Amino acid sequence: MSEELNSSTQQPTEKAPLKRFVKHQQSALEETGKAVASLLPREFRDHTNRAIEEGVAGWKALFQGVRVEVERSAERVKDFGRPEGPIEGQSKVKVDVE
Repeated sequence: MSEELNSSTQQPTEKAPLKRFVKHQQSALEETGKAVASLLPREFRDHTNRAIEEGVAGWKALFQGVRVEVERSAERVKDFGRPEGPIEGQSKVKVDVE
């Protein structure tokens, strides 16, 4: 029974070193970023942050526009080829066959 307790408690301790390693690596990366940022003037960092925000806003607007157009196109072709009726913009034509 003591072996079962030891084996069940060993698994969490085996993962702990890896988690600690990852945590330290994340902290190191954050500190490196802060060190590089401290070399740049404050005004430069402010303008860079605003430029990134504008770039993200532009991409969001583009993707939103594409999504709206895809939805409109899907609605237009949704009933295409169905016998219930014509799609928008079409009219019925009666043809006499002899």
